[in-house]
Amino acid sequence: MLVENMNKLSKKKKIPLPRFYLLERRLELGLSVEVVSRELDVTHYYYYQLENGNRGSKLPVPMLLKLTKALQMDADRLLQFESEYIDKYNDLNSSS
Repeated sequence: MLVENMNKLSKKKKIPLPRFYLLERRLELGLSVEVVSRELDVTHYYYYQLENGNRGSKLPVPMLLKLTKALQMDADRLLQFESEYIDKYNDLNSSS
């Protein structure tokens, strides 16, 4: 019974949280999802999911490095935005 309840808890659907900082920066630069996704070497659908919070609650370091180049952002600034995103994501999903 305890194992079943734990399995149910671990399978809870996470609430997506958009990465508005990625969207805002992309729009500031006048770039399309397709252009950025080519820079990152991912499909435009995958990148769209990153922006909209439907893919990965934490971005891997190689992706963060590619994002700094594609979105012409300072690494410190990008890491700060992502750190804030992770905190908000965890807060949102800890009560769900």
